[in-house]
Amino acid sequence: MGIAITNQMIEVSYDNAKKVYHKQIELGKALDAIVAATGMGRGSALAYVHDFSQMMQGNEYHRTMNTRATEYFLLNILNDYGKEYFVNALQAAKAHTEYYAKQGKGSLRAIEELVQRLS
Repeated sequence: MGIAITNQMIEVSYDNAKKVYHKQIELGKALDAIVAATGMGRGSALAYVHDFSQMMQGNEYHRTMNTRATEYFLLNILNDYGKEYFVNALQAAKAHTEYYAKQGKGSLRAIEELVQRLS
């Protein structure tokens, strides 16, 4: 099992994901920054940056984010971008839980409950 995802990793990933989304930094440089600042694995950093982009567009994402990170991303999207993008992000998180269940990997009950609570 890999390194546990810390609050710092979540926050730095979110900040860099925003920069990538707005084309203020290249993906590779953002991943380097996340890894250097937090020690997060590059694969996890890539997943979080990608998941942010999918959330902003309301698209299903396939790489799992922990519940704490999902909540942080959802609430900060609401704060930073408003209700329209928040609704997209909720839709993406819901689609992610459905995708995960369809893969036969079980359910993401905590994330399902989070989406329900924030809807």
